[in-house]
Amino acid sequence: MGLYKRGKIWWVSFMVPGVGQRCQSTGTSNKRLARKILDMRRAEIVEGRYVNLIKSHAPSLKDFCRQYLESRTDLSPNTSKRYECSERNLTRFFGTSLLPEITESRIGDYIKAQLGAGLRSAGVNRNLSFLRLILKKAKRERYIAQNPLIDSELFMNE
Repeated sequence: MGLYKRGKIWWVSFMVPGVGQRCQSTGTSNKRLARKILDMRRAEIVEGRYVNLIKSHAPSLKDFCRQYLESRTDLSPNTSKRYECSERNLTRFFGTSLLPEITESRIGDYIKAQLGAGLRSAGVNRNLSFLRLILKKAKRERYIAQNPLIDSELFMNE
């Protein structure tokens, strides 16, 4: 791990456990700033916050929803029923799509399809809320790099 210079720009090299060596441009010609960037990368790796550490074998949405529902033993019966209904609606549209394949544009297509099928905006929002929970957990477990629903304007006015 360390610093090296290519032309006028400093680069950092660091090891990621289970992944291997990574090289990254700091975008700066200032050695002191480049050293700080390297120190930040090291801290991110140690704390498990390094963004590029995505697991290579992401499960499908259907499998991950099932795992999520089985892990949530604290839910009331009505909430469990609501989540299972949302799971059915989501897996009917997304099928066996892997978690990284669920993008903002696919979610937009899902919304159009649900509204076209006669579902009201309140029902769509509840399904999106469940999807947001699923994707939040997937991000924590490093199956996806970013949750497309974290601060989305895809939710509709009821």
